[in-house]
Parts: sequence; C-alpha cells; structure tokens
Amino acid sequence: MNRQEISIVVLLFAMLIGWGVYKHFNPAPVLPPPVVQAESVINTNDVSRASEPQAFVADKEPSKVMEVIDAVKEARFEEKTCVVSNDTLNITFSSAGASVVNVALKDYKEENTENSAPVTLSFTNAPSLVIGGIPGFGENHNFELVYDEGKSIVTMSKSFGSLSFVRKAVITNDYVISVEDTFENISSSVIIVPTNTIRTGVMEMIQTTAMTRGISYLGLDSLNKVGKKDEINYWGKIGIIKKSPLIKQFKLRKDLNGIFPKEVNTFVEQPTYWLAAKNKFFVQIINPLDELAVNAELHAMRNPEINKPVIERVYGSLIFPEKALQPGEEFTRKFEYYVGPKECSVLKSLGERQVDVMQFGKMTWFKWLCTILLKTLNFIYSIIPNYGVAIILLTVLVKVIFWPITHKSTESMKKMQELQPKLTVLKKKYENKPKELQMATMELYRDNKVSPFSSCLPMLIQIPVFIALFTVLRSAVELRFSSFLWITNLSEPENLLAGVLPIPLNILPLVMTAISLLQQKMTPAGGDPQQKKMMMFMPIMMLFIFYKMPSALVLYWTVSQLLAVLQLYVQRKGGFRKLLAK
Repeated sequence: MNRQEISIVVLLFAMLIGWGVYKHFNPAPVLPPPVVQAESVINTNDVSRASEPQAFVADKEPSKVMEVIDAVKEARFEEKTCVVSNDTLNITFSSAGASVVNVALKDYKEENTENSAPVTLSFTNAPSLVIGGIPGFGENHNFELVYDEGKSIVTMSKSFGSLSFVRKAVITNDYVISVEDTFENISSSVIIVPTNTIRTGVMEMIQTTAMTRGISYLGLDSLNKVGKKDEINYWGKIGIIKKSPLIKQFKLRKDLNGIFPKEVNTFVEQPTYWLAAKNKFFVQIINPLDELAVNAELHAMRNPEINKPVIERVYGSLIFPEKALQPGEEFTRKFEYYVGPKECSVLKSLGERQVDVMQFGKMTWFKWLCTILLKTLNFIYSIIPNYGVAIILLTVLVKVIFWPITHKSTESMKKMQELQPKLTVLKKKYENKPKELQMATMELYRDNKVSPFSSCLPMLIQIPVFIALFTVLRSAVELRFSSFLWITNLSEPENLLAGVLPIPLNILPLVMTAISLLQQKMTPAGGDPQQKKMMMFMPIMMLFIFYKMPSALVLYWTVSQLLAVLQLYVQRKGGFRKLLAK
C-alpha cells in the first residue's frame, strides 16, 4: 500500500466521522426566540402541562367572540379508554383530551427474550393528538368516547360554550390512524376558534451501548415550505446559547449558574407539511391532509436529576391558525397519524417524503444508493432469513461489483512498487532541484504507463458505497434483536462477558484488526519508513473506531477486509485461472 493509498484510507475514515458530525451540525437558519409569557412557563416536572398557545380574541364584543374561560382542570372525571387493534398494533384512546395514551407494536419485542412483551410507546404523562390552545378542549378536559367495534371507529366529542368538537379516528393501514376533527359553531353569534395545536407523544431515547460518534438518533424532523421549495429539516437535539433557543446545537449549554436547562423550546416559523418525533428505531408522524400548519413548536427535555447535557425526550406540536365561524358553520381538519417502526418500505408507501425520516441525506443520488442497498439486504433476507448471512452476501455482492476496479488498483500499486528503486535514484540525482525531479518522475511514470492516481481513484469511487452502507446499517430496525452465530443483537456491540470484564469483549473488531494486519502485510508498499509507521497505526485506529459500533457494521467491514485479502492472494498467484490450474 503506497502513501497515496494510505492517505485515501485515512481520508475515508475522516470523511466517515466528519460526515456524522456534519449531519448533526448541518447549518440551518437561526430562528428568533419565541416570546414567553410569565403565565405560560412550562412545568418541567409535568410534561403534560407543556406550553400551549393562548386563545386569541379578535374582538372584545361578547357577541362576536368565543367565551374566554380559564384553562382550569374540569371537576374530577372518570377517564374512559378503549383499545383498537389490527395485526400490527394495539392503540389506546382516552376520553381525557380525546387523545392517544398508549401504542403497542405487536411485531417488535420490548426485550431480547423469547416471551418478551411487545414494544410499547407510552404517552400516559403526555398524551398525543391533544388539541391545545382552545379553552375547554385540552388534555385536562373530558370528552365523550364511543367505540363502534363493527366499523372500528372511535368517536370523541365535546361541546363547550359556543363550540362543538367531534373527533373520529380509525386505523386505515398497518401503522396509520386516520383522524377527522370537526369544529362547529353552535351559537347564534360569530365566534373565533383561536390558534390551536396538535402534538405528538413524547419519544424517549433508546438505551444503547453502541457508539456512532456525531450521530443523533433522538430528534424532530419536519417538511417545510421555504419560498417555492419544500425542504426537509432534521432538527436533531435542541440547545441553548446565551439563553436564546436555537436548533441543531450539539450540546445544551450551561447558564450563568452552571446549570443545564431542563427543557428547551423553539418555533419553526415556516409552513409545515408534517412533523415527526423519532428515536433510533421508531417514529411518530402527524401529517395534515387539507392544510399546512402555519408553523411548529419543538420541545426537548433532559433528565432533571442529572446535570448533564443529554437530551432524553422530545416531542413537537403543529400550530394551526385561528378561524372565524358564522352561526351554525363548521370546518373539518383531516390528518394522518403514523406511529410505528422506521422501516423504509412502509414509510415510502405513505408518500409526501415521509420516508425522509430515515435520514439518508439530502442528495437524491445518495438516497437512491442507500435505498438500493437496503432493498438488496432485505431481498437477500427474504431468501435466507438471517440478517448476519444477508450482510455477508451483500458485502460479497458489493465486492464483486468493485472487483475489477480494486484489481486495477492493486496492479497499479505493484507497478509503483517496482518503480521505487528508480524513483530513489531520481531523488538522489535531483536532490536540490525539485522542478527537475518532478518532471523526471512524471516522465518515468509516462514511460512505464503508470499513473500515481490510478491506485487512489478506485478507492474514492467506493467511498460513497461504504458511507451508504454505514448509513443503512447504523439504525436499521430490521437488525434490532437479530442474531448471528454468537451475536445476539446485530444493532448493538457483542458485549460478551459484560459485568464480568471491566470492558465487555467484542470479538469481531479484534478479528477485523487481525485481518487488516494481514492485508497490510500482503499489500505492495514502498520502503518509506514514514509510510510503514502510518500502516502500523491504521489497524489500531480502526480497532478504536469500530470496537463499540453496532455488530452489523463491524461484520460488514470484517467481511470486506477478508475479501480484500482473498483478492490479494488470488492476484499473487496469478489470477483464478492459474490458481485453479494448480
């Protein structure tokens, strides 16, 4: 491996790490801080009291406005719930706030045990789909709840003052709930339905031992209308700098007393098509069908018991404008609520770019590459139902496709190695004449039909594929609790003898490092001492980078390195034909 080749390998890892950090820090316009009224300060110990826009009164004349009533919890009521099921989920609706308080995903286990209960997304302390900003219709108010089992329709209704509200919800797809909200003026006067919100439930950080530096799995995404363009935004973690709410900050910042804020809120002041709250494997998406939200509100919270800049929970709200209703007039708002896995094929079927919550980047060609690789992986799995085997076969397929390119690269390195003695002579001859040395070197390359870049360019071509595979494998829900040989969970490090050894044992990174050393020994290289030091450092650097990565990623890179060693061996023996002839 010559110096240029090593530089490219180093560049590959630098790009990988830098790419992860870039995804987290991807610049976005700084939004102005919202005006916070003293009476609307959030009680961070009770997420259910999250800030809601106050009713906006357009006219002080009683005959033309809705009665303004304090948002005080109604007299204690008995909460009524019902569970609606299909093949993939159980969803619990509540009469408190006409909300969703619990979703159980039948196809996904909570724990990696045979008899584990399904994954349950609990919104008990902060129900989802709550209407905010309209007095008398919040989560502290009781709605009449009726479940029509024959049609599987849940109806939640309430009349308060001059306004009547009816919500109908039905499961229309595996993980999609179709919701229809109808507001009606039941008075004889014009009323104003104030600015109001619909919020997601709280998404919590999934505990993981895997380390993928620079990558944030817990986040809020939205599709916004920016000018004439529709733009996807990955808001990620939310932080504070100089007490002004900003988005896309890597860490929460301490205040003057050295305390990190318990909660951070900010507004997205752009028309919003949909809003998503997600963690590593699961996501909620609220997608209005008839109108865009005027903007959105983002919330992020840390554990108040630990003064560390770590976000543990996020949720978001879509904000809709006020509407004037004539006597007897009504308007209906329809939206879809997706709550389920971050599975590419399922999200793609939803349309409206909701598949972008997979976070495959913003470049069309790279999204396409990631999608093709994931589809290929799942296709292989459909034939051989083991994701470890599927990853190995996918790696082999990628290696076969690039075999001619890497073969050319290795041959070029061999020719460069053969020219090393002549290059040494030229360096001595033109020791103090850099221009003459450069011209003589280029002439030597030209005479021997060798390009110093021919060994580097093939690797540069493969870098996007490597990054795409990294992107696909880092948070694929398909790999969650998937086993392979001694590995019980491909989405996590092996963690053998955890609790017994000071550092859990991960075998694959050690095997990968050993194979890298063998590849290093077999690869043609010059006699530059500095180059040899760099080559010695590379496997150690790879070991540190990959040791706590998800096993799926380490398996891919280990098999890739093993195939590279096989290719070098075959080329040393003169190719497959000569090898088979023996």
